[in-house]
Amino acid sequence: METELFVSIHIPIYKEPVSTVLKTVQAAINQNYSHFEVLVIYNNTPDSTYWKPIKTYCEQFSNQVKFLNFLNVKDFKAGALNEALPYIHPQTDLILTVDADYELNLNALKFINSDYIYNDHNLIQYPQHYNNLDIDCPVNAEFNHYFEFYSKSSASESLSLPTGTLSVINRESLEKLGGWPTVSITEDAQLGIQLFENNFSAKYIDRVIGSGAAPSEPAEFIKQRERWIYGNFQNLIYLLNSKKLPVAIKTKLIPQLTCWFNFNLFSYLILLTSAMSISFNLVTAASVLYIVPLTIVSLIISHLSKFYSFLQSTATFYLAIKAFIFHQGLVFQSSIYWLTYFIDSKLPFRRTSKVQSRFKPVYDSLYLVIPIQCIAMIFVNHRLHFLGISIFCYSLLLACGMYFFNIKLYKNYINQLTQYQLTYENSNNCPR
Repeated sequence: METELFVSIHIPIYKEPVSTVLKTVQAAINQNYSHFEVLVIYNNTPDSTYWKPIKTYCEQFSNQVKFLNFLNVKDFKAGALNEALPYIHPQTDLILTVDADYELNLNALKFINSDYIYNDHNLIQYPQHYNNLDIDCPVNAEFNHYFEFYSKSSASESLSLPTGTLSVINRESLEKLGGWPTVSITEDAQLGIQLFENNFSAKYIDRVIGSGAAPSEPAEFIKQRERWIYGNFQNLIYLLNSKKLPVAIKTKLIPQLTCWFNFNLFSYLILLTSAMSISFNLVTAASVLYIVPLTIVSLIISHLSKFYSFLQSTATFYLAIKAFIFHQGLVFQSSIYWLTYFIDSKLPFRRTSKVQSRFKPVYDSLYLVIPIQCIAMIFVNHRLHFLGISIFCYSLLLACGMYFFNIKLYKNYINQLTQYQLTYENSNNCPR
């Protein structure tokens, strides 16, 4: 029989719906495992309507659950997790972080225990699985390609960056790092970099141990993605400036950090500059016949490399195409949002709401699509027809992505509403 390591489950919470948190806490308590505790960690939530019902529930399991409520916490989620560290059980071996909307599987801790006993690593990351998305849904495929492609490719060298929820770290390792890092709003990836700076290891294991909710509305989806882009760009700057890591390791981590954004903005600026220059007769049309085709080729290579990651991470070619097109719906954010780091390098953490409200489509990509189409028309007007048509076709890809993004999220939104209505009707029809 395997030795059971003591696991401390940490659930950081900020203004989450009571019903959501209750399911998360219940799933954590109901583990088919003996040696564990649950820390329910509220932070900066003075409104008692959010936390009081949860506190009442937790008091029924006071021997195993610790309810913590911290006010005036700095450094957002990482700060709250650090505040909770003095309260962990003295026998704690492993610390498992679980987002407030994630429900652990019944045997999650058993799998974690086995994986740690048979894998000599300081941190293990499990995949994020979404209970409100179908497996063959392009939205799920777009989310999942990070784990299926980037995490798996780095797992063989134990250089997998953690992604926050369902991350398990050895307590001793976390204490040696001085707790959770607070220099980035994606503290999970930053934690991974600091682990590698201290010659520790982190491995991705492709085993579903829990599931949560993906945002179903475009605005919340984009808010989450912008947080990932901004936080990972913070981490990219930190990584590039790190003197503790060799170039070989940095090259393994950079693709993981840049999964959600790209530097195609430079290509767009070259196209814009070229179009404006020939439009105002600053240069001749012939003078851009080298730089513009090279720029178009660089964009093609960028998108083909991303498509390849979807092709390697999805079950079918058709699903890879749909996930790729859906990804284009975020082209405005992925190409530009990282620039906000240079405006303010200390932006606050923005919570993503998973609660459904009125569906509102988002057309941010038009800020990119329309200028690109104008560039295409300028080239056509100056008899650079092939270049202009190529650029216009590229803009159509981005436009299709924008509409596909909204349509697929709307379909998931309707499916969830239908599911909620059926659940509500069934509960009302149950005999009492």
